[in-house]
Amino acid sequence: IDTYQNKKQNISIANNFDYKISSGFFNRLQLNTSVRKGYEDLDQTKLVQFSGPRVVSIATEQGVNDGYFPEIHYVSYLKTEGRPLDMSYKFIADALFFTGNVSHNLETGIDFRYSKNNGRGQIYDILKPPSPEMDTRPRTFNDVPAHQNAAFFIGDKMQYDFKTHGFMFYAGVRFSKMLGMPEQYALKNKVYIEPRANLQWNAPDVNIAGNDLKTDVTLGYGSLYKQPTLQMLYPNLRYLDFQQLNFYHNNPNLRYVNFMTYVINPVNYELIAAKNVKKELRIDLSYKKHNFFITYFNEDMKSGFRVEERFNTYLYNRYDATGMDLENMTEKPDIKNLPYEERYSFLGNAIQQNGSRTLKKGIEFGYSSPRFNGINTRITLNGAWFKTLYENSTPLHDKPNQSIGGISFPYVGIYKNDLGYVNTGLRYNCIIDTYLKDLDMNISLSLQGTLFLNEERTKIIAEPYAYYDKDGNIFEFTDSDRTDTYKQWLVRNVTNTDNMARLYDFDVTANLKATKNIYGNLKASLFVNRLFSYYAPYTFNGRTIERNFFNEPYFGMELTFNF
Repeated sequence: IDTYQNKKQNISIANNFDYKISSGFFNRLQLNTSVRKGYEDLDQTKLVQFSGPRVVSIATEQGVNDGYFPEIHYVSYLKTEGRPLDMSYKFIADALFFTGNVSHNLETGIDFRYSKNNGRGQIYDILKPPSPEMDTRPRTFNDVPAHQNAAFFIGDKMQYDFKTHGFMFYAGVRFSKMLGMPEQYALKNKVYIEPRANLQWNAPDVNIAGNDLKTDVTLGYGSLYKQPTLQMLYPNLRYLDFQQLNFYHNNPNLRYVNFMTYVINPVNYELIAAKNVKKELRIDLSYKKHNFFITYFNEDMKSGFRVEERFNTYLYNRYDATGMDLENMTEKPDIKNLPYEERYSFLGNAIQQNGSRTLKKGIEFGYSSPRFNGINTRITLNGAWFKTLYENSTPLHDKPNQSIGGISFPYVGIYKNDLGYVNTGLRYNCIIDTYLKDLDMNISLSLQGTLFLNEERTKIIAEPYAYYDKDGNIFEFTDSDRTDTYKQWLVRNVTNTDNMARLYDFDVTANLKATKNIYGNLKASLFVNRLFSYYAPYTFNGRTIERNFFNEPYFGMELTFNF
């Protein structure tokens, strides 16, 4: 009886308008537009069967409500309707002019992007969900506001050439803003400024043994903001349904279940864009068709997105129906006439934060040779030494899993750090390709892998520096708390291996590819990936660990036709 059908259709319209002007300040105008409309429909029919009775609440507002005993087995009908609409518009105006001996290539324009789903989302009977684990309430896609981003940019590429060398300097800035944001959001009033600059020096040629050594030196700086996604800005509401009474009677008319439902809005209205700043220094060398470059880069994002938990106390009653006369009762229980016990749950809810930091720095390098005479072979080598730091930039809130008398643990620790890491390594990729002129065929061998990789975890601090109780009162964590009956559990269990580094040694993977021109613009390629693989063993905690990955070679073929 189970059926599943998924239909997707897209209609896209794109236009590139390019107009050149012979007179006037601007000499070129460009307008790029793109519109994509999607039709996505998923239909599912599924037989669902439970092992026993279950209860559900369908309340969408916070408060006490009566629930339902749904059928034990039923046929569920689910339809998911998506109607995504994506639009982008970009207008660019170019100008070319001179100030003295300096040439200017000015570029300015506006950029607008729009994304919205006007579909009805998931449509199904809440009492007959397609999965037993589904306890959410359906939400239409159309309820989520559109993602709109508008930007203005301007940049000038300036160039000045001397007799033997020259300079190129680019300076630009981009202003961007999220549009259509509700008043509560911090993003509504934010205008992000992204400056960018590049300076390149074409150094004078140096003659070595009758050939010129060409050198270019480039400095770069730029900042980029990454905006939150729609899921981060407008997450689904969360419903916490606490059973206050679950009375099951053999007579279906006397069954009764009561809930206390809390509606959690996990929106972080203070969420802002994540800022990434990148700096780099690059040197290019060229001599007798031998090309080499080396680049130092430093990329730092201090306000990256991170899911964190915030804990709250939820109160409810637990009613006792054990004293009811089951044989003679004629109506459902009334909670107003039942004794009860006050209870609470101290639970966490996930919320998006600007709470992570990612720091990347390293050295990239590359070399390409000319084709050597006789064997007609060229060597291309590139790789990078890198160091990546990932850590939390805001305190971590965490609660032990222990319970006291079946009730939630009443304290939450505030810790300086979470699981973080510092990865350092050197990766490489070497390609050796040979052109066989008589056969009009190119054969290439790729050797890629890692010379070394060190995965070091940042040291986890076991104890919190503060904690708070179920009423929200914050206290400093002291030495005496280490021996307290309950608060001692706030000290996290950190083992010796949690803070130990993993030092991986050399590994290499070989890939082979042969490409032949068959006729005109038609090419055929045969490749073998993972022709050979080797992973050296590594040592961890005094033990040698073999790395035996599933690395069977696989073959493939490609046909390429250019027209």
